[in-house]
Amino acid sequence: MLADVHAGLVADLFHDVAYTACEGKGAYRDGTKIHTSKTVSLDEAVVGLDLNTYKIKEFVPKITSLIEKTNIFATLAPTRLNSAMSRMV
Repeated sequence: MLADVHAGLVADLFHDVAYTACEGKGAYRDGTKIHTSKTVSLDEAVVGLDLNTYKIKEFVPKITSLIEKTNIFATLAPTRLNSAMSRMV
């Protein structure tokens, strides 16, 4: 399914921010290029997760160990774009 994604846009209306990404061209926040984190250890990571999915019952059991390994857990709306951006950068 994600193999068919070539561009993405997430509008964070609450913070008045727009995130965009295009395959082979990188990712941007309001037109400013952004980069992936250099964090490599899960215990130092902030994990963004959007549980607004129709497959939640299949998804959550698969990530429980990931959640338990992180110090900070955040639920963020732009996570779908983050997933797409990580493939495009």
